[in-house]
Amino acid sequence: MGELGEIVVRSPHLARGYLGEPRLSAERFVESPFGTGREDRLYMTGDLGRFLPDGGVEFAGRRDAQVKVRGFRVELGEVESVLAAHPGVREAVVVQGADDGARGRELVAYVVPLDSASDLGALRRHLRQRLPHYMLPSRWVTLPAMPRTPNGKVDRAVLPSPDGLEEASTSIERPASPLEHQLVSVFQRLLDLPEVGVTDDFFELGGHSLLAVRLLHEIDRTLGRRLPLATLYGGATARGLAAALIEQEASAVRAPLLAVQPEGDREPFFFLHGDFRGGGFYCRVLARHLGLDQPFYVLHPHGLDGGATELSIGGMAHDHLEALRAFRPSGPYLLGGHCNGALVAFEMARRLAAASERVDCVFLVDPPAVLTRLDLLHRQVRRLRGRIMALRSAGPQRPAGDALGDIYRRAIATYMPARYAGRLVLLRAADAGGEGDRGWRRVADRLTVHVVPGDHLTCLTTHAAALAERLRACLDEAQKERAP
Repeated sequence: MGELGEIVVRSPHLARGYLGEPRLSAERFVESPFGTGREDRLYMTGDLGRFLPDGGVEFAGRRDAQVKVRGFRVELGEVESVLAAHPGVREAVVVQGADDGARGRELVAYVVPLDSASDLGALRRHLRQRLPHYMLPSRWVTLPAMPRTPNGKVDRAVLPSPDGLEEASTSIERPASPLEHQLVSVFQRLLDLPEVGVTDDFFELGGHSLLAVRLLHEIDRTLGRRLPLATLYGGATARGLAAALIEQEASAVRAPLLAVQPEGDREPFFFLHGDFRGGGFYCRVLARHLGLDQPFYVLHPHGLDGGATELSIGGMAHDHLEALRAFRPSGPYLLGGHCNGALVAFEMARRLAAASERVDCVFLVDPPAVLTRLDLLHRQVRRLRGRIMALRSAGPQRPAGDALGDIYRRAIATYMPARYAGRLVLLRAADAGGEGDRGWRRVADRLTVHVVPGDHLTCLTTHAAALAERLRACLDEAQKERAP
C-alpha cells in the first residue's frame, strides 16, 4: 500500500500485440505470474501508480519519465502536475536537459503561460514551497504553444533546446553595491546564466554540492575572503553571501585605513572606495590589476562598521585626514575615490594643499556632478515640495530602513566643492549617464577626463581590468612628473 509501481492490465481480452512490432510486443505483453496459458497475460502500460487505502489507484506519471538528478530519482510528471496547478500556467512540460559537464543533467521547464503577464518568479516560488530542491527546474523557457504529434500528444522530441534561446525572464532584483555585483557575476559564470538577481538562490538556479565548493573557491580567489561551506545553508543568494562577507570583514573595517596591497616600490595609492553597503571588496581585484609593485590602501567610509557617521563630506574628509596622516604624516600623496568617496578624496586633497602638503594627483572614479548654488537651491525646493505633497496626501511614507543611505545622499546633495589648483583626473563611466566633465572643470585648474567602459558599478567589477589599465597609466604619468 502506497508503494510506487507500474500499472499493468490483466485480462483475457488483451490485444495480441503491436502490429509489425514483435520486439515491442514482447516487452509490453507478458505472461502473468498469477496464472498460466496465453489467455492469462499482462499488459505493461508504462504508467506509474500506487494503491490508495480505499482500493483506488493513483496515477503518478510515466515510467519512462523517471530521471535521475544528482543521485535523486525524479518523476517528471510530478513536477509537471505541480506546475500545471498554478493559476498562471496553461500547460507545462518538464524534461531533463543534456549533460553540460559543469551543472550535470538539469531539469528544463517549458511553460505555456495563461497570459503575457505571468511571472516566472512566482512560478519558482510556487514550486519551491511544494517540492524538494533537487526537483526544481534550473532552466525555464516560455512557449506560445506546445509542439504536438499527429495524435495530439506533446511532442517532446522537438521541444527547442534552451541553449541559444533567450530564457524566459523573471523579475529579478539588481545589485545595490559593487560587492553584490561581484557575487552575481560569480553566480553567472559558474551556472552559465545570462542574468541572476541578488535574491536568487544558488541551488534553485541549478547549483549543487560540487558547484558550491567551486563557488566558495571563486569568492576566495576574487575577493580574498574564505567563507565556510555552512554559510550557504544560511542563505545561498548573492545578498546573503554579501552580508556574511561584510560581517566577517567588520573587525578589519574598524581600522579606518586598510592595506590591500602593502608591497611595492612605487608611491602608495590611497583609495576611498565609498561602498558603505558592501565594504569595497572590489578593491582587491582593482589592486591586483594595477600590479604587484603598486602599494594600495583603502579608507573605509563612515558607518560601515555600524559606528557613528559624519553628516557632511567636509566632516568625513576631516576624519579621514587624521587617519591618513597618522599613517603617512607628510606627502607627496596620491588620492582617489569612487562615488561619494571621490568627493571625500577631493576635499581631502584640497585641505592638504591648503596645509602646504604636496598632492601629486587626485583620481575621481565616476563621481557625482558638481553642484552650483542654483542647483543646490533647486534641489532644496524640490525636496521641500515633495515633503509638502507627502503631508497633504497623508499616504504611506518611505520606511526609514536605509538611514545610512539617506545620510550619504544628503551629504552628496549639499556638497559644493571649492576650487582646487592641483592635478585632477576624472574617470567617467561610459554607461552611467552624463557627459563631458560633469561640471568639475568649474572647480579644477588642471583637469583630465577619461571615459572608461561600464556603468556606475560595472566599471569597478566587470570592467575592473580596463579601469586599472587607465588608472595605472595616469599614476605612471603623475609619478613621472614628480621625478627629478
